[in-house]
Amino acid sequence: MFGATGVFRQQLSGVRIYRSDKNKPAAVFNSEEKLNINVEDKSTAKIGNYLVGIYISGDGTEANLKDSNITVKANGEHSAALKIGKAELPNTDKFDDYKGTMINSTGNMVLDTSETKDSATVRLFGTKSRLIADSETSTGIIKSGNSAIVFDTTDYATDVTLFITVPVSRNEPNKNQEVRLNNTKISTTSENSSLIVANAKMKIVLLQVLKGML
Repeated sequence: MFGATGVFRQQLSGVRIYRSDKNKPAAVFNSEEKLNINVEDKSTAKIGNYLVGIYISGDGTEANLKDSNITVKANGEHSAALKIGKAELPNTDKFDDYKGTMINSTGNMVLDTSETKDSATVRLFGTKSRLIADSETSTGIIKSGNSAIVFDTTDYATDVTLFITVPVSRNEPNKNQEVRLNNTKISTTSENSSLIVANAKMKIVLLQVLKGML
């Protein structure tokens, strides 16, 4: 976007698992011992608005966890302890054999974003994004400063200036997403956020319009 300026803040993931090319093998992350992740914005300016414990995306990618303890302390609305899937631009139709993205937990999963007031703890994007933690040995605690679980649509949003300032965002309808939990306590310190949001609203998409202007 030559000549355009935008507001872009800090992005950081504790663990990033992805597959960007369908012709390459799917990425699989296996945690055999207890997994501890602590992601925190320690900057003076507090610009960390896209901080994630585990960020996983791409067809067939999966993360298999036993016991885990993930804490995220961030600012802004784009962070999460678990970010499963990625909104695509442009939105594309999926093949019949599309497997989606999955995090599987068979141990005690503790997720804490209680000090992240504007972001959900678990955010799912795209098609067939799943959090499966319902085995006989699965337990968990989810502490949020906002919503605990969001079946989400808007992955990122900011303002871009090119002659005029307009909002741009990365969106994709959520389809066939799934969260299964066993013996898991979820809570929020927020006074006005729902614990679970079944279909988060899309934001205005102007990114494609801007591309056409360049």
